[in-house]
Amino acid sequence: KAPTPATSDNSTNLATTQFVKNLINSEGFTQSLNNNGWTKFPNGLIVQWGIVNIANKSSRTINFSISFPNNCASIMATPLSDRNDTATEGIYFKTKSKNNAVVYNSSNPDSQIMWIAIGY
Repeated sequence: KAPTPATSDNSTNLATTQFVKNLINSEGFTQSLNNNGWTKFPNGLIVQWGIVNIANKSSRTINFSISFPNNCASIMATPLSDRNDTATEGIYFKTKSKNNAVVYNSSNPDSQIMWIAIGY
């Protein structure tokens, strides 16, 4: 078992797993690693993701796990399907805000939608 150095150690010693975990936590990374989760980077960038069910010809509000303090800069979605004929052109976002986004399914069958949002 190797000793775990302090996070301020800048030597050329090999890093242990615990050292890397300590370094990440001390640098301001926070996260929730789930099917609907998020990661917040030390510079304020936030990445969130999730899966929602949505019926054909309907909309669904996706509430973000954490609010973006300033702006949801981008959000994307794609249907999760084992069908060869499922198209993505029928999935689009009607609105987005710091707290949520509304996705619309205009032409796909009832679907599970995988989404990812990036903001700060």
